[in-house]
Amino acid sequence: MVWNSGGNHRVHQVTRDFVTRSTNPKWAVANDEIGPASWGAPVDGQTTGSGYTQEEVRKYVLWGHLLAGGFGVEYYYGYSTGCSDLTCEDHRSRANLYEKTKYAIQFFDQIPNAIVPRLENLNASVNNPNHNQNRYCLGSDADLFYLVYLHNGGSTTLNLPANGVGTYTVQWFNPRTGQTNAPIALTSNGLALALTAPTANNDWTARIEQAAGGGCTQTIVFYRDNDN
Repeated sequence: MVWNSGGNHRVHQVTRDFVTRSTNPKWAVANDEIGPASWGAPVDGQTTGSGYTQEEVRKYVLWGHLLAGGFGVEYYYGYSTGCSDLTCEDHRSRANLYEKTKYAIQFFDQIPNAIVPRLENLNASVNNPNHNQNRYCLGSDADLFYLVYLHNGGSTTLNLPANGVGTYTVQWFNPRTGQTNAPIALTSNGLALALTAPTANNDWTARIEQAAGGGCTQTIVFYRDNDN
């Protein structure tokens, strides 16, 4: 479990630190009881006394944790929310947050099981080596499979490994509605793939995988001299 004592915006870094430091065996890292204790996960439509809403919890806790390689989250009900962990008898007080969490679960359920054990945080591949809060990447260079999360839409570049030149299938997932846009084909510019979210000022997640037969191919032609 991860107790985030330094604020919701540190969840990604804290989770990634635990996942990275675990080796043999690899730890299953979950997120538990986001702070501060007075608020935790606010009720639907509530702005906490600390100035954050469920929107920040979804972006920085749920998606920040998952894209760091975390396994799941547990939402703590703070004592100032009016429906706390000691008094709340109705989880529908956070129905909107649980609905958005369901969307994330459904998204990850679509990843092939064979790839999941090889997924690792690759923030450096989207030019985020310091693990800042504007974009995350979880992927597998071995499988040429990537998930890129953009907090506020916009554009980024996915840097590919040496064998990554080719055409990729990209699908943009809307974490706010659970809808997935139609797949598009993008061809890398050398070892870089340019990504642009469907809209700005909203978060989006891209699922990126090399298209079947999308790698570079080499044609070898054999010539045979005629016996003249």
